[in-house]
Amino acid sequence: RVIENRQNTDDRQSLIVYHTAKDYPTVAQSYVAICDRGVIKAWHYHLEQTDLWFVPYGKIKVGLYDAREGSATFGQVNEVVMGDGRPVTLIIPPGVYHGYVTLTDRSILINTTNKGYNPNDEYRIQFDDARIPMNWSVENR
Repeated sequence: RVIENRQNTDDRQSLIVYHTAKDYPTVAQSYVAICDRGVIKAWHYHLEQTDLWFVPYGKIKVGLYDAREGSATFGQVNEVVMGDGRPVTLIIPPGVYHGYVTLTDRSILINTTNKGYNPNDEYRIQFDDARIPMNWSVENR
């Protein structure tokens, strides 16, 4: 789910609320990931954990692949560009593979989760796994 956030800017600051209890009521932990241009961090998913992503600096292209049998979007790839120019919050449910590539010189990703880190709930495959038809490059238009 993509939540469009409102940016409030005046002569003092720019303020964006990226999380409310209405949209995501349970928080167990938050962390910050800092990546440089071209870095691809993919693929992984969880069976129990929901992730809430926000990019306050830089821009990333997120890849999502729905591996949830019975889901209306099962087997589909979705892309979301977020960060500079698009201050959205992305909620990633369990069973959805996710990853991203940094499009700017540097990006900062804040991940807020509903569960604490559990290495037994981390399922990974390579970023270029042929089962997921994701194009990590920038598509010039």
